[in-house]
Amino acid sequence: AATVEKKRVPDDFPWRNLGKVGHGTYGEVYKAKPGMSRAADQGSVVALKRLRIHDDSGFPLTSVRERKILLALRHENLVRLYEMYQPSPTSEDVYMVFEFLELDLEIIIQSPAVRKLEAGRVKSFMQQLFDGLDFMHRRHSIMLKICDFGLARNYRPGRSYTMNVVTLNYRPPELLLDCRFYGPPIDLWSCGCIFAELLERKVAIPGRVEEEYLENVWKLCGPPTPQMWPNAERECPKWLEVSRTMRSEQEHLERSVRTRFSEEAPLAAPLIGR
Repeated sequence: AATVEKKRVPDDFPWRNLGKVGHGTYGEVYKAKPGMSRAADQGSVVALKRLRIHDDSGFPLTSVRERKILLALRHENLVRLYEMYQPSPTSEDVYMVFEFLELDLEIIIQSPAVRKLEAGRVKSFMQQLFDGLDFMHRRHSIMLKICDFGLARNYRPGRSYTMNVVTLNYRPPELLLDCRFYGPPIDLWSCGCIFAELLERKVAIPGRVEEEYLENVWKLCGPPTPQMWPNAERECPKWLEVSRTMRSEQEHLERSVRTRFSEEAPLAAPLIGR
């Protein structure tokens, strides 16, 4: 069995038995047991996301957004952020205290122990995903994942945003074409990618870099045309550059989404194709 790395903390630290369970770009994640003063609100176990405050860059901007959004949203299909904790005013460590989740969809999709995902289970996952997404969109939030809000942000119609949102393999084409005016539809693209991944048990649209990923988008969905996307030239700075490449290299490609999924999931194929 794998050895869990334990973290030593002061005696007055509000959580005990910290065991490292993961790490990310900005910090480490620990499974921990709340002390008596917090157990009533936080239950028997939590996830502590430890962040570092650096002298040169300060507190990570993505974590500021994540905190603001999660403290404002409460829904059964959204991960719960209980509090932010800093051991002392001079401490370089800040802890985000989340409810602890044993599994995520990536583990379920990739685990060899899960031989097959039944249609009913996939429907249940997607229903919960859409319920949480609808709740956020009604409150003008755009998400990355319902339990990872590092790249999430509040949304205001007509406002310009950066393109640094959404993990590459779930990113819609408009972001790759430098569109800065976007909204809730980008999350629907991501949900479609997750839906397809649950059915095939692999990343739906692979790609290690943006160019490779975009090429695979066209191969699966077909290259867009001005008739299909009449505002693309105005909204997407890279549209003319990419459209020239498509005309010379990919004009023979046809949309193949429904064909790809019709045998494995005939009832789901039309929905994914949309």
